[in-house]
Amino acid sequence: MKIASENSELASGGENVIITRIKYIFSDVFGINEEQLTPEADISKDLNMDSLEHAEMVAEFEREFKLRIPDEDVQNIVTVGDAVAYLQRRQGS
Repeated sequence: MKIASENSELASGGENVIITRIKYIFSDVFGINEEQLTPEADISKDLNMDSLEHAEMVAEFEREFKLRIPDEDVQNIVTVGDAVAYLQRRQGS
């Protein structure tokens, strides 16, 4: 999986609907500065989200994208790029 190349739009400022919605969740719901939202940003380490906030993030993704994210998939969402790639895949983008 090529997270950085698949999500170069996130780093370069170009946006599609999924990236815009993800940015909204991180910035407006969790108060994270959009400049921190690079594909390589580790959700726990770089964005300082604890396990409760990580669970809340998943719930926000499920609500926003109207889907269920299985626990085994949640474990693989480590970076912002992982979240973008996963949600793009699930939305068929």
